[in-house]
Amino acid sequence: MGKSIIITLALILAIVISYIIYPLAFYVLMGILLLILLISLVSKLSKSSSAGKSSSGSGKWSPKETGYGREKGRVIAQQGYVKYYFKESSKWTFILFFIGIIVFGGWFVYYTGYYKIGTAQAEAMGISSANLKTLFSPSYWQSKLSEYGSFKNPESTEQVVKKGVIFSTPESLRPFYNLNDKIQISGDVHIDAIQDPTTQETMSTKVTFSCMDDEKNIGQILIYGVSEDLQEKQEVSVNENMDIRFRCEMDAKASTNVKGNVEKSCEEQQSIPCNKGDKNKRCNGEWVVSSDYDYCCKGSCVDATTGEKVVSTGSELSKKVINSEIGHKIIYINAEYKDFVTKSDLKICSVSRGELIKNKDKYEKKEENTQCVNGCGLTRLGIRTSNQPLSEDVTDPLIIGLVNDADWYGKISKINSIDIDKPNNIEFEGNCKESINQQINVVNDQINKSNEEKPRLNPFQCDFKLTQVEDKLKCSIIEISAKYDYIIKTSTVVEIVNKEKV
Repeated sequence: MGKSIIITLALILAIVISYIIYPLAFYVLMGILLLILLISLVSKLSKSSSAGKSSSGSGKWSPKETGYGREKGRVIAQQGYVKYYFKESSKWTFILFFIGIIVFGGWFVYYTGYYKIGTAQAEAMGISSANLKTLFSPSYWQSKLSEYGSFKNPESTEQVVKKGVIFSTPESLRPFYNLNDKIQISGDVHIDAIQDPTTQETMSTKVTFSCMDDEKNIGQILIYGVSEDLQEKQEVSVNENMDIRFRCEMDAKASTNVKGNVEKSCEEQQSIPCNKGDKNKRCNGEWVVSSDYDYCCKGSCVDATTGEKVVSTGSELSKKVINSEIGHKIIYINAEYKDFVTKSDLKICSVSRGELIKNKDKYEKKEENTQCVNGCGLTRLGIRTSNQPLSEDVTDPLIIGLVNDADWYGKISKINSIDIDKPNNIEFEGNCKESINQQINVVNDQINKSNEEKPRLNPFQCDFKLTQVEDKLKCSIIEISAKYDYIIKTSTVVEIVNKEKV
């Protein structure tokens, strides 16, 4: 029995792993596990039978009856073989019944295609296979647990690899500035090229760089190796993975809309130390300035990667000048994909209602999955409708979901247009383009008001009917193009002395 238990546990572990990696192997391993349990049960019952064979006739136990152990033989003799058999086999019956439900349920879900409905709905909600793999990553749970101070092991935490435009921490060329100085910020940027999903070749894209402060004053930026002069915007052509360096210059004037009080400490403002200029820190609350730190957090200051609570050190400038003479300015460095286009298509299959009713067993109603055909990477453009095949005289929804991809830095900053290229046998209810434009305005307003890192955007929808439906199954393609601006930001905080000299 010891070996059987070890083998059974090993199989259960293999079943869990196979279900994640290769679902078909799951059913094979479940069958093996079921076979082992049956063999174990038969072996156990045969031993029980030999133990109770002589005692079952007389109903008495003798010390000489030791077939399955003296104690087992005594129990069998007292209870009777049938009662003992029922108690011993009930737990095995329950286990076999439970495994049978899992095997049959898994077979039913897989071969009827019902799992595809859940997959499509998950994709529409922004849940992908990559997200599910993250759920099984040790780093994910380390990050979650460390937020509550119950698990801290940053050395062993695996970093989630993101793609796109990746800024290093911007650096100020000086520790502080006077009013007549030019603020100078520099830093490094890595840009990942975007690949075509069909050919796996690199797509040619353009990224526009700019810088501004927290009051939307525009600065000038220089991309080394791209141009020789400072400009308000610099465009970089990306044909391969590349690394660049930038410099931003702005006038030194303290911002008036920075929250907090530079004459009061973090503690006096009921906040904790946290440097907003450090991209590795995140405030779960509201940022404020103070007299003893560059920035404080009304909430909890945590590590942006692990979620572990952190603290930062105070400003050197605050030790040199009177607190009321210190001002602050936040400098933002922006990288933007302007008018980026993502295209996806969806297969629409139809058959006449008479044919569908007559041969309903022939046509399996299922939800078709979207195929991204161009500009895949920054976002995921999903399309869905009713379960297919569709028939005439029924209004069906066409739902378009544009989702910020979790694997890429940045987010959609503005949706410019949604275009639909439909086949001739689709007729929209009302003016679909006008309706989509109205929905775009609502979503853009949603984007402007959201403070989330990657806000979930409302889907777009038009209703349609099918025309020219035939008795023979016919499929065509509807293609959706989404044109949008996509922005990646980083920031740093500089200190300004409101006089000529310190």
